[in-house]
Amino acid sequence: MIVVFVGPSARPEDLATILPEARFLPPAHRGDVFHAVRAGARRILLIDGYFDTVPAVWHKELLHALASDVVVYGASSIGALRAAEMERFGMIGVGEVFAAVRDGLVDDDDVAVAQDPERDGSTSRSVAMVNVRWTLRHAAGAGVIDEATRHGLDAVAKAVYYPERTYPRILHDAARSALLDATTRERLAVWLREHAVDIKRRDADTAARRVREDIDTNTWPAGRPVHVPTRFFHDLVGEESHREGLRGEQWSVLDELRADPSRFAE
Repeated sequence: MIVVFVGPSARPEDLATILPEARFLPPAHRGDVFHAVRAGARRILLIDGYFDTVPAVWHKELLHALASDVVVYGASSIGALRAAEMERFGMIGVGEVFAAVRDGLVDDDDVAVAQDPERDGSTSRSVAMVNVRWTLRHAAGAGVIDEATRHGLDAVAKAVYYPERTYPRILHDAARSALLDATTRERLAVWLREHAVDIKRRDADTAARRVREDIDTNTWPAGRPVHVPTRFFHDLVGEESHREGLRGEQWSVLDELRADPSRFAE
C-alpha cells in the first residue's frame, strides 16, 4: 500500500494520475505516519502536515516506519523539513525545497501556509515564503524587477506573519515602505497573475514521479535504521492501541470519510 499525505501543496487528483493505486490522505499530524505503518503501508510520501494547531508528525514515528522496512519520502512542505532532518536515517528527500532546507537556505516557517480547516487542510489562504522567493527570482530573471528590488521584496515578505502572507499584502507593504513605485507595483501585480511560481506543487509532482519510478523498477533502499522506542513513543503506541477498538471495518470507514468528506451521506 502507498500512502500520500497531501494538501494544500498539491491536489490529490493531480498526483493520482501518477500514483493511481495510492491512498491519499489529508495533511498529517502526530500519529498518522504510525497509523499508516500499522495499516500496512509499504511506501509513504509525506508532503503536507500540520504543525501549529495540532502536534506535528514526530521524528520517532518516521524512524519507526523506516525501521519497519517502509520506504518514506518527503517533499514540498513539512515533508521536505522532515526529510532533511531524517535523511541520514534513510528518509528520501525529493525536490528543490528539500535541497534548500538541507543546505540551510530555507527556514522551517518558509514552507508554512494558513490551511483552510473547512476543507480539511486541502487549500491554503496564504502563500508560502518558498513560493514567494522562487517567484521573485523568476521575476528578476524576466526583467520585471531588478536585483535590489528582489532582495527588498524578499525581506518585506519574510516580515509578514505566515498566515497573512499573500501577494497583495506583500505589494501593499512594499509600496508603503517606498520600495515599489506605482508603476513597478502594477507591472509586478500583472506579471504575478500569470507567472507566479508554485515550487511546492512542482516538488510534490516530482516526488510522486520518484515514487512511481521506484515502484516500476522495484527499487528498495538498502539497510534500515535501528529504532529505540522512548517513553513518549510508547505513549503514542498506547494512544493508537486505544483507538484499536475502532480498527477494522469501522476504522476503515472513518479513514475513507477523512479522505473524502463528501461521502458523509453514503
